[in-house]
Amino acid sequence: MLDVKMILGPNLSQVMHKTCFTLAQEVAKSEKPSPFVNKETRVSQLEAQAEKFFEKLSNEFLDAGQILEATLKKISPHNHEKVVKELQKLQSDISTSNFEAFQGQIHTQKSFNSRTLFKISEDSIEALSQAAIRLMEDKLFADAVKAFVLVCIIEPNIYRNWICLGHSAFHSKQYDGAIMAYYMASSLSPTTPWPLIWAANACEMNHEIEEALDLLDRAKVLARESEDKEICALAHDIKEKIALLTVKKRGV
Repeated sequence: MLDVKMILGPNLSQVMHKTCFTLAQEVAKSEKPSPFVNKETRVSQLEAQAEKFFEKLSNEFLDAGQILEATLKKISPHNHEKVVKELQKLQSDISTSNFEAFQGQIHTQKSFNSRTLFKISEDSIEALSQAAIRLMEDKLFADAVKAFVLVCIIEPNIYRNWICLGHSAFHSKQYDGAIMAYYMASSLSPTTPWPLIWAANACEMNHEIEEALDLLDRAKVLARESEDKEICALAHDIKEKIALLTVKKRGV
């Protein structure tokens, strides 16, 4: 069984905190400067948002591991066997390790990544990602959110997984989580307007019209600057959406 609490052990809260801080820094770096909020304050805001979402699901990590394992076994028995063997060895290694050594690495690593810290292979992450994607494709969105949160905490540098987390959270009406996931996806692919558009949709559902308008303004600029004709054509649709939201804002 994929027991995340066993793998991360007493370092779980530190891993989550460091991950949230790293995510907040990456997202803030990708955003345009605001005349109203300095970078340090924005990082703190984003970190609090990420921690709130992750903490809400932290007690369900064991459940997420079981869901991922069962789904992986169903869709790919061969990969399931390989992943279980790797993680069993990892759990055995960590259970006999000095956790202070891990804590030192958690504190000193500038760009934090759980996968490299705990030496989880890229193949295992991809297999777990595919299991999470299957949950989303089967419209089991609540389970998919748990699965993608776990996968994204272990390996936070995969654009596709943050997008899938955002979509799953959106369809589960967890709009704060969706916004945070789309922000992170945007930071990993800062020239792509789609994460900003999807984040704006989540902001609208969350009654955050001003934030949605700001995101759409940024998406419109990216669309106009794109060399991809299909992406460039989005600028017109975004402009129309901005007009509709502006009317909606006046009526609030």
